[in-house]
Amino acid sequence: MSSAQLASGAVSGGASSLSRRITFAPIRTRLPASASHTSSQTPSQPSLALVRTLRRRETVLPTAELTVINRRTAVALLSGLATMGALALFGFELRGGLPGRWVTFVLAGAAAASGLLLLACVPAIGAAFLRPHIAGDAGDVFDDLGFGRTNPWRFARRVSLAVGLAVWAAGVVQGDPLDGAIRGFAEALACLGGFVVFGRFLALRR
Repeated sequence: MSSAQLASGAVSGGASSLSRRITFAPIRTRLPASASHTSSQTPSQPSLALVRTLRRRETVLPTAELTVINRRTAVALLSGLATMGALALFGFELRGGLPGRWVTFVLAGAAAASGLLLLACVPAIGAAFLRPHIAGDAGDVFDDLGFGRTNPWRFARRVSLAVGLAVWAAGVVQGDPLDGAIRGFAEALACLGGFVVFGRFLALRR
């Protein structure tokens, strides 16, 4: 084989390798970003229970309601840990294109936040082993918020629509309405999908 053929093969092989890196690198960075975004949507569930607790100011709650609070707390903690893991992976994948101090800050912040979340798991696990027997139901999202009751599916559709419009409006303000519309549609679907999947498990609907 001539030197010209060897050089041509080396160039084409290098171009192919570079093309693969360019093609797959965004996918590797997009996956942890998507995982971080998705898992970060869930930790708002315990805030609903907190709103209900502060509004009612009761020291004794029904067993079913305590079970739901434990479920919401567990889902929130697991989602937080998944978010921190995705954030750390995101920083690791972009380490070649970011200043070293930013990568260090991201990894250290994710590790510190994960440690705090693991500490919060200790009382949550202890609460899960409590088995009181107090009559009463768990309620739903309207008991959390404390305003008039309506059809839960209509409420979920309206909330999802409001979330999608808010994300789209943010895209319009940033000068990219098309991308904002796509992200808003995805947000609305995620919000409604969460209500469908977790609605009964987290007592968002009866």
